[in-house]
Amino acid sequence: MHYHITASADSKKAAKKPSAYNEYMKVQLAKLKADNEKAGKTNNHKENFKKVAESWKTSSENPVSTVRYEIETPESGLTSLILTIEKQEVID
Repeated sequence: MHYHITASADSKKAAKKPSAYNEYMKVQLAKLKADNEKAGKTNNHKENFKKVAESWKTSSENPVSTVRYEIETPESGLTSLILTIEKQEVID
């Protein structure tokens, strides 16, 4: 009995370009890991991942960033203002 194996159509597709989030996570996780090692701290991947994922929310590299400002007004005390900034790419 002989089997003929052919490559599926999926295996021939080009690799998909990593998203901005994927690139950000890769770079920032490596930086945080190096900083922790330099400071003599232990690296906990789960905790590092949480920190970096949280920083993505307000990162300038995030195409949709949420920025939180706290404004203190004399008459009302502390007030929160949350802005969502959406970046648009211009294609020439």
